[in-house]
Amino acid sequence: MSRLLPYNVLFTKQTPDKPSSSKDYFTAEDGEHYTVLKDILMTESLKKKVNEVADIYFAKKRSGITVTSGYRPAERQAPAMYAKIVNEGELRVRKLYKNKGAVDQILNAYRANKGNPDAAIQAITATIEKQVKSGVFISNHLLSNAIDVRMTANLKALNEAVIQVGGRIVVESNHFHLELH
Repeated sequence: MSRLLPYNVLFTKQTPDKPSSSKDYFTAEDGEHYTVLKDILMTESLKKKVNEVADIYFAKKRSGITVTSGYRPAERQAPAMYAKIVNEGELRVRKLYKNKGAVDQILNAYRANKGNPDAAIQAITATIEKQVKSGVFISNHLLSNAIDVRMTANLKALNEAVIQVGGRIVVESNHFHLELH
């Protein structure tokens, strides 16, 4: 049985499920029982899982969910990590990720360019791209098996839907992170 997990257990998968090219992902559109924020990326396999979760959730609560993040290639993961570092601090970010070597590389890229946000994001992007090429994925968003959902959703019903589809939820500071298998 699945259960809610601490945030730091999320980033352990090493086998890529991610799209192999830019043609494999697209800008998501609202589904029957979910809405997506502007410019969220999705893959066909992730869309299918989101539909399943949203349909089950709707059957339980008679309301939809709001997807705030989907598939993230390196150029989208980097600004997300940059914001997390700036807003939550390096120590907290380091504690969040199980792969300390990978997170340390990202933190080093940030530190080397700390005074210039654009340069820091470019350096983090390059670091993540290098990690992905070597089979290291700091986030499941890079693997196209994770979405973030607005916290307006009912956690109990959402967790039941995720368990039924196959996955787990991590409660983050401002959203639910759903890892869908």
